[in-house]
Order: sequence, then structure tokens, then C-alpha cells
Amino acid sequence: MQQRTYEISQGKSLAQALKIIGKSKAYQNAFDKLLIVYEPNCDEQFLDKERMTIQKYLPDIKVIAMTTFGPVSSNFIYQKNTRLTLLLFDRSKIDIFEANGNDKHFNNLGVTWGSKFQSIPDLKGLLFFSSSATLNPASLVQELQAANSNVPIFGAQAGTRTLGNDESKIFSAKQVYDKGVIVAALSGEDLEIFTQYTLGWKPLGRTHVITSSDSHGVVSTVDGKSVKELYDKYLDIPFDEDFPVKACAFPLLFKSGNTYTAKIPIRYTEDEKLIYPSELKIGTKVWFSYSKPEYLLKETLIAVNRIAEFQPQGLMVFACVNRQLFMGAEKTTREHNYFLKVLPEVSSCYGYGEILQTKNGGGVFTSSIVSAAFREGPADTDKIIKPIIDRKLISKKNLHELSDQLVSFLEATTEDLNSTIDQLADLAEHDQLTGLFNRRKINEILEYELRKRRSDGDFSILMYDIDFFKKVNDEFGHQIGDQVLVHVSNLIRNSIRGCDVLGRWGGEEFICILPNTRIAGAKALAERMRHLVESIEFPPLKKLTISLGITEVLASDSYESLLVRMDNALYDAKKNGRNQFCIH
Repeated sequence: MQQRTYEISQGKSLAQALKIIGKSKAYQNAFDKLLIVYEPNCDEQFLDKERMTIQKYLPDIKVIAMTTFGPVSSNFIYQKNTRLTLLLFDRSKIDIFEANGNDKHFNNLGVTWGSKFQSIPDLKGLLFFSSSATLNPASLVQELQAANSNVPIFGAQAGTRTLGNDESKIFSAKQVYDKGVIVAALSGEDLEIFTQYTLGWKPLGRTHVITSSDSHGVVSTVDGKSVKELYDKYLDIPFDEDFPVKACAFPLLFKSGNTYTAKIPIRYTEDEKLIYPSELKIGTKVWFSYSKPEYLLKETLIAVNRIAEFQPQGLMVFACVNRQLFMGAEKTTREHNYFLKVLPEVSSCYGYGEILQTKNGGGVFTSSIVSAAFREGPADTDKIIKPIIDRKLISKKNLHELSDQLVSFLEATTEDLNSTIDQLADLAEHDQLTGLFNRRKINEILEYELRKRRSDGDFSILMYDIDFFKKVNDEFGHQIGDQVLVHVSNLIRNSIRGCDVLGRWGGEEFICILPNTRIAGAKALAERMRHLVESIEFPPLKKLTISLGITEVLASDSYESLLVRMDNALYDAKKNGRNQFCIH
């Protein structure tokens, strides 16, 4: 395969560039062709004319295009001309899928497209563009990835001329969309795609919790207070016309799996809520973050050297405007030059958000760089890849600005604070003897499961009690009693699933919450637990047994009604002779 990048500068026409492309032998001999367009002009009529021009001169080409950011600040270096990236494949195939976000069937797209993608032989990747910052493509991206778990999804949310004023658009060979998605499905037997995600920001200060939000990325309250109060108190950033630019220096971080991801607000509403590029769900833990330009550059350099090892024939880079706002033009140019050293024809753009979803997690990001490298056929194993080095990063000159010293101080202080918070949180949530969740934490999890249940049988709970435990303490002493509690807890903990939640309710009583488990599954587990305890020796005791009560949640259940049924089931198990389970 080959990649070519063109810029339509002033004095040149798009038609002239397309004619040259169409006459080239590489274009004519290609098995399939994809044209990626990055356009700074957001005018719909202009884009439609551009679309028709492409169709006129290159009628057989597949097109996926998006608008990019304009001058978001006075010192911002932005794209002023139309950029074209041409991917010419020798053996691989491209299929274009597109949908209008206003269509009544749009919410079912994950199912319909997911099944279509499954039918594409040798599908290797999905290039994903979306327009309208309020469209929130995260759920669609996740649904598509769930249906095609080994296929990475990468791309961007289209940018706009002015930060805070969404005029973003995308277009294909057929249509311009002010609210929609376009996906290029890339398939081929020997096509290889290698994706990377880099951030560089680190959490700062204490944890905050999203307490009110909606599926469109609107956040109303954090920690039970208005989101405006959060920015007033911790950052002293007023909600004015400069808010989006000032807030960019302090992205909100949250965890996706084991990876920190970031979001920055697009704009605020008249009623002082914040809009983010994608949903921040209620209960999400977030942190303000900090960084140094060197942190960002070092992470990017590591990623770029991994890409170089891959030996790409094509390379796309999707970056957040926040990186330039934070680092400045000089360092952002240095960062981009890393990619140019790998592939001079690299394709890059700034959008509202970066998209990367793989089987290891991901989503829609901001403040990051997402890259996708392409290659047809195997890499040259005999080729020596020289590492890309930025000598300014490894310079031994001890020249530090005061701001860097303050960041270093904040970093060390934050690490100490987070360590202390983690220890306190662990003590607050766990029983110190058994290491299991305590009653307070179990209550919290149980109430959460009740809030999200949709129907009868969404989950089951069981409570077990160590039979005649008072006699153990009376005959052998509390030290042996404690050892029994720990031993039984470890046995049960090792016998349940990773998604099950086990906690100490009090004394010798324990509760296990079983998500997505009907009563039949709970019965099987209860019998396995009962038999396991009965069959293990607990010296100096001759024998140890447990009694269990089981119940399945009902759609009509309150917290109290659920616990009453479980408690009655355990009472019946003990009344009927112990060493058994009962169901209510």
C-alpha cells in the first residue's frame, strides 16, 4: 500500500490536485482507494461543492471527511488549507457506512452495523468520524467493538472554526452531515493495523464524583454541588468567553480499565452546566490533572518508536487542540515531527475528541493523541530500526522554569495525598479481620444494584452464618474464633466469581451479592459453599458448618423488603436444623 498527503494551498484548486491524482499510475493500479479530507471550512454549501468535485474527478474513490479546528487562541497554529490523504491499497478493501444522527433508527445502529461488520471477511479496523459535539458517539463505538471484539475502532470527532461554537461536519462521497457518523471498514487478509494512545496528564488532588449528568455529555453537579462551584473553588476559572481555553490546561481524568483518560469541557450552558464531548456517567470518579510539556513529549516519543518498529506504510494521527494550548506551538511542532520521522506522508488533524476502542477498553478522549499505523504484508525482520531521539528531552542542562518546579512540588504532594486517601478508603470499606468488604460498603453496593435493576431476577443475594459459632468462642477462645472467621472467609472468597461481591455483615454473618444471577444459579453456589465448608477440617474443631438464606431480587423490591426476605430465609435454614440453605 501507499499513502500520499496533499495540501491545497492558495492559488491551487482542488480540481487540479484531483486530476493529478487520478492520472497517476499508482492510483490507476490500486486495488482499492480511500481519500481522507480534513477541511477547515465548516460552511455546508462549500463542503457539498467540495464533495461533488471529488466525485466528478475521482468517481471510483471512497471518501471520509471531517472539519477541523480553526484559531482557538491568538497563538494557535491551525490548519488553513484543505488537506487530502490518499490511501492506495494493493490487496485490501474499503467499505463505507454512513448514518444521519437525526434518523429515527440511529439508536439501533450498533446492532445493525455490528452484524454487518461481522459479515466482512478479514475485517481489520474501523475508521470512525462523527460530527456534532452533542452526538456523543461513545456508546455506538462501544457497541460496535463489542460485536467485533478483535477489531480496533479509531478516528475523531470533527472540529469547528471556533471553540465553543459547534459547526462541525463530516461528509462522504454521497452527503454532508452536520450530525452523523461515517465509518470506513478496512479489510484484507494481510492488512495489519497498529493503534496507539498517549496522554501525559496525571491526577491532581482529591477524587471527585459526578453526581448529576445526562447521556449527551452534560454535567450538572459534582460532589453534589454545581459544576461551576468546582471550577471556581479549585481553579478560579470563571464561566466567561475564555473559559474553554483556560479549562483546557486542567483536563478531568477518569479511569477506563487501568488507563487514565481525559475530558475537557466544550462549553457551558446558560444554566451553568458543562458539556463534554461524551458522557460522564453518574458515579464516575474524576480528578483534575496536571502535566509538564516534557511528560507529554516523552509519552508520545515512546509511542512513535513503537510505531517505527511496526514499519508502517500508512499512518494517521488524531490529536487534541488541548496539547497545543498547553505546550505552545514550538513543542507541538516537535511532537508532530516525531511522526514525520516515521512516515513523511503522515496524516494528522485536530478534532473535538479522539476515538480509540479496542478489546482492552478505550472510548472517546480529549487531550490525547490517537494514532493508527497500516501495513500490507509482513514487516521486514532484517531491517534495523533506528530509535527516534529528541535530544532536548535528554539534555543534562539544569534549566527549570519556576512553573516546572511548582508542578514537581504538586506532583510529590499529590502522590503523598493519594497514598493517604487510598489507605483511609481501604480502612473505611473493609473489615480489618477478614479483609472482606464491611457492612457500610456492602450496603452501598447493594443500593447501587437495586438502582440499576430493570426486572425480576437481575441479581440474587445470599447470607450465610457459621453454625454454633458462639460455642467456638466459648470452648476455644476468641483467637481461635477469629482464625475460623478468616479461614471460612478465604474459602468462600476463592469459590465465587470475580464479579460477585462478598462482605462481612457482622459477627459470624456474611453476605454475597450475585450480579446477573437467577435463583437457580444462587442455589448451585449455596450448595457448593455449604459442602466446601463441611468437608474442610478446622483444627481444633471437629467439624464446622454454615447455614444459608437465598433470595432473588424483584422489580418491586425496596432495600428493606429484599433484606427481610434474605433474613427470613436464613432464619428458616437454622430453624430446620442448620447446615443447609433455604429460599424465600
